[in-house]
Amino acid sequence: MKTVKKILILLLGVASIAWAAELPLVNPGFQEKDGVLIGWKRCNRPADGGMLSTVPYEGKEGFRALWLESAEVANWFGCEQAGIPVASLPKPEAGKSYRFTLEYRQKNEAVIDGAFVTFCFFSKDGKIVGYRDSAKANGTFGWTDMSRSCTFPKIPDNAMYFGIRFFLGKTSGKVWYAEPRLYVDLVEQ
Repeated sequence: MKTVKKILILLLGVASIAWAAELPLVNPGFQEKDGVLIGWKRCNRPADGGMLSTVPYEGKEGFRALWLESAEVANWFGCEQAGIPVASLPKPEAGKSYRFTLEYRQKNEAVIDGAFVTFCFFSKDGKIVGYRDSAKANGTFGWTDMSRSCTFPKIPDNAMYFGIRFFLGKTSGKVWYAEPRLYVDLVEQ
């Protein structure tokens, strides 16, 4: 009986993953054209501190990695993609919430407190109308597969677009992000 129960739990877990729809990200390989990062933009003012660039990445052919560095404790800074139309998201039945999952690779060097992902809803004019921050990944570690999820019971009022932000918060250190893939599914509230 215990074996059957374990198999059922495993199958239910696989089934819930199978229903997740991948949301297309523009330029998940962080390629640049004429020195400009395509489909992504810095989400703070350069005067707020921190450096952002793309660097060679050996994990997947043709891909680059997003690199963020702060020598001193700077204001929050990062890189965002905010162009997924809310109208393209699945419509939930009563009692269901949106669950967004971002899978990616990450590498840290001396991050004290603040390498994380933010899931955001944006208004027509680009202002954030709802967001959830992921858990922070601190310390020093090599390339690691990461998965971060969050739920929203509903789409916020005035939201027109959904997107993600890769952040290095008010901290020092370096972080690299690569190979992002974004998914959405509907889960019980």
